[in-house]
Amino acid sequence: MVDLLGLSELSSKQYRTFIEGRLNSGERNINKLWRDALNHYLAHDPENDCVWDCEDDVEEIIEAFYNIFSSDGPFQHGQGINAGVHTGDGSSVTHFFAGAEYEGAFELGERAQDIFEIIGRRGGDWLSDTAYAYTGADFSDYFDTFTEKECRKRVKEFTTGNKTITGLWGPTPPSNTKKGLAIFRRAFRTRLGL
Repeated sequence: MVDLLGLSELSSKQYRTFIEGRLNSGERNINKLWRDALNHYLAHDPENDCVWDCEDDVEEIIEAFYNIFSSDGPFQHGQGINAGVHTGDGSSVTHFFAGAEYEGAFELGERAQDIFEIIGRRGGDWLSDTAYAYTGADFSDYFDTFTEKECRKRVKEFTTGNKTITGLWGPTPPSNTKKGLAIFRRAFRTRLGL
């Protein structure tokens, strides 16, 4: 996403450089990577200075993760990223951040996933991939608040460890069925507080 109004403290490229530095130092846990990226944001924005400043930076961070997992490189498609029982082939984090990115940038997280799966002829585990993408869209919306104070409060839920990505996903991956998708998403939204 391009920050046309200049509200972000750092660009997605700067966040990507930071996240890749953490990856290159050996960190592979998605919860710790997310926490560290949010702490990096807070260190660069110590004041509540603009209504949507925090939201814009979270969108930039999400874009950075999306770009890392969707680009050619050692972490393409989430390879080597530890997401607990959700690790699988890496598609959980990839689809999650794709859904979050398309939701934050265009408000199209769900529709983008549906289009990608139609183009891909809904092959393999497409419903479980869709569950991760849809929860990514919900995740992005969680930081879409009306006040800076509320967004920063939500960021701090992750920096303190009160919430984690894998904790929101729960103890089991979604089954590759429409019912499994619905159950997984409903439980995610409940854990997130939506």
